Amino acid sequence: PEFDAAKASGELAASLGKLPYLEVDGVKIGQSKAIERFIAREFGLMGSSPVEAAQIDQLCETIIDFKAAYNKAKGASDAAEKEAA
Repeated sequence: PEFDAAKASGELAASLGKLPYLEVDGVKIGQSKAIERFIAREFGLMGSSPVEAAQIDQLCETIIDFKAAYNKAKGASDAAEKEAA
């Protein structure tokens, strides 16, 4: 009910009609990874240089890849399909 009302009113437009979103100083930020990276930068958790920040991004993207592969294998029905995943 609350989600549907927020979506209908346009409150979720900045996040393409989805959750989560983060509002900072009246600006809405959508997409969970963008929110995670924003918070990490705000709290000094994105490394001390652009290279370290890129390495942190790399690790985050690797985790996403592992999760996708795991979910694909988990949904596979036979051993060959699991091996291919």
